[in-house]
Amino acid sequence: MSLTLSLALVLISQDPVGCERLPHETYASQAQFEVSCFVRWIYSPGTLETLTPLGRDAPDLFSRSALDAMDNARSRSANGHHPAFEADPVCQCQDPAGLRLISLTVPEASAQRAVAHVVFDFGRGGGVTGPEDHINQTLILTKEDGEWRIDDLIAGGSSFRAVLAQD
Repeated sequence: MSLTLSLALVLISQDPVGCERLPHETYASQAQFEVSCFVRWIYSPGTLETLTPLGRDAPDLFSRSALDAMDNARSRSANGHHPAFEADPVCQCQDPAGLRLISLTVPEASAQRAVAHVVFDFGRGGGVTGPEDHINQTLILTKEDGEWRIDDLIAGGSSFRAVLAQD
């Protein structure tokens, strides 16, 4: 079994939105396809609700460098409570219930680094939401040991890594 096929099977097993159904020809590169699958998996219905991005699932989501920055922030803070940990950085929220991905673009993707832009909302109340309810976020991703990981998140002009570096 090829490495590409193995990777695709791993992504499909993690991906309830069905990356196997995404047409590869719509992506400029394999990296763009892989990043899209990884990000769609994170923001797919029910996934983020079951993940603990700042806990047990952090190594499956974040780069080693981002994990080190989180550990450093915890060690500098009283009782490990740092402002960066007041909300889930992946959804910018306390509770991801109802989160729905509105759009995902991957404007940059090389073999080791990628940028993904997501727009999501929480669809609360079952009604239609407008742009004022949307959250725009940029994910900076890096590939480690053959897997894509989040190296930074930027929302509202604020970088998660920059907030981690603050005392």
